[in-house]
Amino acid sequence: MTTNCSFTEVDRLMKSLELAIYVPIFVCGLVLNILALVVFCFLLRKWTESTIYMTNLALLDLLLLLLLPFKMHATIHHWEAHHRFLCSFLESLYFVGMYGSIYTIACIAMDRWVAIRHPFRAKQLRSRRAALGICILVWVVVLGGTSPIYSFRTAGNGSFHCFHGFSEKGWRPDVISCLLGFGFVGPALVLVVCSAQSIRTLRQSGKESHKNRACVRIIYSSLCAFLVPFTPSHLGILLQFLTRKPLVEKKRRARINESLQELRVLLADTDLQLKMENAEVLEMTVKRVECIIQSRAQEVDTMNREASERFAAGYIQCMHEVHTFVSNCPGIDVTIAAELLNHLLECMPLNDEDKFQVMIQDIMTDCSTNSNSTWPSSEGIYAALVSPGGKSISSGSSSALSPAPSTTSSDDLCSDLEETDSEQNHISVDAEKQDVLNMPTVAYSESMWRPW
Repeated sequence: MTTNCSFTEVDRLMKSLELAIYVPIFVCGLVLNILALVVFCFLLRKWTESTIYMTNLALLDLLLLLLLPFKMHATIHHWEAHHRFLCSFLESLYFVGMYGSIYTIACIAMDRWVAIRHPFRAKQLRSRRAALGICILVWVVVLGGTSPIYSFRTAGNGSFHCFHGFSEKGWRPDVISCLLGFGFVGPALVLVVCSAQSIRTLRQSGKESHKNRACVRIIYSSLCAFLVPFTPSHLGILLQFLTRKPLVEKKRRARINESLQELRVLLADTDLQLKMENAEVLEMTVKRVECIIQSRAQEVDTMNREASERFAAGYIQCMHEVHTFVSNCPGIDVTIAAELLNHLLECMPLNDEDKFQVMIQDIMTDCSTNSNSTWPSSEGIYAALVSPGGKSISSGSSSALSPAPSTTSSDDLCSDLEETDSEQNHISVDAEKQDVLNMPTVAYSESMWRPW
């Protein structure tokens, strides 16, 4: 939405509202203020401080009302250029009547507060001369404060709307701040504070008389008479100032411009862009290296597991061959055979006990079906290995390990052992070479017994 479009809509709406509000205000206000002046000037025999203030207020209100027809005419019609000074004079009188009424109402509230809150000092502070001097001071202040209005109209030959379309001088932030601060907010605070203190004093006096209740109603009436007409008008001035001076929009655009400026600097900075690219490359490299390390670790684990399984299978097979040989070889000492078997059992890998137990059972069962040996069964061997009491076969079971009595001599036994060893060595050399070629390199402890 453009600025011109928004001003057109606001001006059209304000013209309609002004015509709808000013006509009843002019008629009713003119009649009531004339009656008030007649009462104060001719019917009241004694002039008091309150009478002086009320007469001054009625005069200022009447001045303000007499200018409303000019303002309603200027709302609909354009004025010629030679009426520019007359327009400025009428505008000055309009603001004199408005802010003179505001200051007079504030003075009435202060005078009432002094009379109620400090009744003994009021006799010294309040007087008809002081009230008349304050009223004259109000006229001087508002006439001097509205004098800059004559400079708010720019010289020109074209027609214009009086009471509307001030130049940019009239909408400067300092002018609007003084107008709202000293012309409305300050007197409003004085009125509210003095009225609240007066009402509190009347209610705390403990006398709920008809006179006190009437005073409270008068104070509330003065508050309403001030806040109801003047608050919307000054709020409209503030909104129109914000419309003409879009501070919020300027701040929003400033933030957008700052963001775009920072983005431009980032895009134009080659060093920063190079650093960002290097950081991205480094991050991708780290992720790639982590993936490679994880995959290699998984491969190594798989190879180690497969090598362990092959090692265990070969170990069990060697135990089977030793078991078969010792069982079929007569004349072997029982103690030596038991120590040999205990050594093999102690060196057995136990990474996967259940799997190795199954392998031992299969091999030892196969062995027991092919021979009539008196060696322990596979369950006994495994139980002796994993039992917490010890890792060797007890001497009490030596009778179970005793082989059949031998009838051969020790020389024959030695010769048979040598022949068997030579045959086994010859056969195991080729198998060892083939296994070494096929098995991946796995690091084992030097004290571990290796079947090859």
